[in-house]
Amino acid sequence: MLEKRLYKHETTGMKVRRLVLPVHSGSIYGWPTKIVAFAGCLFAVSLPVTGFLVWWNRKKKKPKGAVQEVKASADGSVVVG
Repeated sequence: MLEKRLYKHETTGMKVRRLVLPVHSGSIYGWPTKIVAFAGCLFAVSLPVTGFLVWWNRKKKKPKGAVQEVKASADGSVVVG
């Protein structure tokens, strides 16, 4: 060890930089943080999947500009479709 660097003497940027690995690995406060990190990862992974499903379902629907046929029945009610 060439020199001793105390946390209280570090700059704010260096303090944040030293927290990057513990925050991303979930090792700051033990198991609760690991569970929160895992839940966050599951959420992040689900976003592209759900986005694709929404896009795919919207693609299968009829275009909004399609003309719908309107019929009037004998009793005066209107049927669309």
